Amino acid sequence: MSDRTRMLLIAAALLAAAGIIAWLTWGTLWLLASMALTFSAVPLLVGAFFDGDGNDPGSSNGGVGLGL
Repeated sequence: MSDRTRMLLIAAALLAAAGIIAWLTWGTLWLLASMALTFSAVPLLVGAFFDGDGNDPGSSNGGVGLGL
C-alpha cells in the first residue's frame, strides 16, 4: 500500500468517525471531539493531494502527494 493511499484511508476513517460522533452527540460538548477529528483529517488530505511535486523549497523527497 502506498503512502498516499494510507494517508487517504486514515483521513477517511477520521472523517467517518467525526461524522458518527457529530450525529450521536449533536448539541453536547462531545461535539468538540468531532471537530478535533475533522481538524486532524484535513492536513492528511492536503498532504495526500497537494504535496509531492518535489519542487517545494525545503522538501527533499517531495512527499507523497500528487503534486497538484
